[in-house]
Amino acid sequence: MRTDALPSYMLGLRFFSRILLAPPEADLLRPILQERLWQDLRAWACFACPPGGAEEFDPQAAIDRLNAAYTAPASASTSLPPLEDGTLDALLLELRLDHLALFSGPTPKAAPWESVWRERDKLLFGEQTEKVRQAYLDWNLDTEASGREPEDHLGLEMAFALFLLQAVSQNPPPRSRRGLTPEAALAVFLDAHILAWAGPCLQTAGQNAATVFYRETAPLCLLLLRNLRRELD
Repeated sequence: MRTDALPSYMLGLRFFSRILLAPPEADLLRPILQERLWQDLRAWACFACPPGGAEEFDPQAAIDRLNAAYTAPASASTSLPPLEDGTLDALLLELRLDHLALFSGPTPKAAPWESVWRERDKLLFGEQTEKVRQAYLDWNLDTEASGREPEDHLGLEMAFALFLLQAVSQNPPPRSRRGLTPEAALAVFLDAHILAWAGPCLQTAGQNAATVFYRETAPLCLLLLRNLRRELD
């Protein structure tokens, strides 16, 4: 994998893992609004259009829509005005409600668990959950102790992908209990798990999102995952 591409993938995986596991909090949203962080995404390798334009949407247009919806307007002096707490609170509530409807309510529209998408009975803690748990244990990661989410939550799977990607840059890189390098293990995990179900999940999230935030970040997340797999090749 190209070392110059690693930072954007690491930042992207960390960001998407966080907003899938929980709605954005003030410490994440305030810098986005005040520091025009969306604009930086244009140059990130993880959001590049693949050769031949095979993707179903334009990532640059999605970034433009996020920039228009979630960037505070600049003042005449070019410095950004202070963000009023009331405005921030309203945005946080809007995102919290959208996350609840999409990912964490009693009947989420885009259930973020692999078992729900891949098991015949569509229930949590199925065979895929156990397989994902074993993949974590192969790297001495035990998530059972937390007890907060099934191991096959998309946010946790992306956090595991981030863990493996960070290990790629170690010298020498560690190996799993089965002797796999982090890069090989990441390719296997993407094929066997994340990319086997994240497409329908994230497409459903984007189609049902009530906010620009989740409507546009869902397809960007999927693009990142597909680009990451291409990078590994």
